Amino acid sequence: MGTEPELQFFVTNEHSCSYLPNQYATTIFADPKMPLDQQRYTQLCEQGFRRSGSFVYRPACQACSACIPLRLPVAAFKPNRQQQRVSRKNDCLNVTIADQTFSQADFELYKRYIAHQHHTSSMHPATQEQYRSFLLCQWSHTKLARFFAEDQLVCVAVIDHLQTGLSAVYTFYDPDFAHLSLGTYALLWQIEYCRAKQLRHLFLGYWIQTCRKMAYKSQYQPFEILINGQWRLQQPLR
Repeated sequence: MGTEPELQFFVTNEHSCSYLPNQYATTIFADPKMPLDQQRYTQLCEQGFRRSGSFVYRPACQACSACIPLRLPVAAFKPNRQQQRVSRKNDCLNVTIADQTFSQADFELYKRYIAHQHHTSSMHPATQEQYRSFLLCQWSHTKLARFFAEDQLVCVAVIDHLQTGLSAVYTFYDPDFAHLSLGTYALLWQIEYCRAKQLRHLFLGYWIQTCRKMAYKSQYQPFEILINGQWRLQQPLR
C-alpha cells in the first residue's frame, strides 16, 4: 500500500496587499497539481491555510504579521446582545443546504452583491468564470446554504466541510435586505450548524485588527488565534 505524495508549496513574488493600504504581501500556495482530499485540507486549515477556488494558500509576508488565522470553538460561543437581536430578526428565514452546484439564481445574487459591495475592486464586474473559480472546487466537500425570505433567495453562504469543523469560505446577500444583517446571521447559522453536526470549530479565515472588513471576526467570542503554530484561546473581551 503506497503512501500519499508529499505536498509541495510555492511562494509568490511580492504583490499589493488586498487589505492594508501601501503594503505589499507574499503568499504561499499548496501545489494545485497535487491531489487534495478532506484529510489534507483539514490539516492545512489547522495550519492557517485558506481556500480560494481550488487554490489553498496562506500569507507569508516577511515584514508584516497582521493576518492572523481565527477560528471559533463553537461549543463555547455565546452571542452578544446585538447578535441575539439579529437572530430574532431573521427567525422567519428558511434555510436549505445542498452540495455545491452552479445555479444561475446564486450567480445573479452574487453579481448584485459584488456590484454593491465591491464595485471599486477587481472583483467587479462579476462573471460566471470568476464566480466558479473563486467559490467552487471539485475536490472540496463544499456546501451551499441558501437563505430565503418566503420564496425569495436573499443570501448564500459557501461552507467547506472539514473533518473536525467547517470553513466559512464566503457569504453574499441581496443588498436590498442589508437591514437584516444577513452576513452576521449567516455566520450565526453556521455556528449552530457546526453544533448540530458535532463539529468543534468554525474557521473564519484571517483576522486583521486594522482592517474594518476583517476586524469584525473578533466580535464572535470566545475565539482562538493561531500564533507560532499554536491555537490560543482568547477570553471574551466584553
